[in-house]
Amino acid sequence: MIRAGDDPNLVQAQLGHSSISITYDAYGHLFPDRLDEPGADLDQLIRRVRARRESPRTLEEKHQV
Repeated sequence: MIRAGDDPNLVQAQLGHSSISITYDAYGHLFPDRLDEPGADLDQLIRRVRARRESPRTLEEKHQV
């Protein structure tokens, strides 16, 4: 389940753990890639914002003001 990318809460429910802490304590080392996802998503967002700010259209608009 973990290799397939299933949500940790689903793994918790399937294994019958009473809390997500138990699941992470036992299997947290198997979820390392999931910890990188929020950072990668934030990096993409920052790149899009920067690209939008630096686009030729935006530069032209700044000079017209």
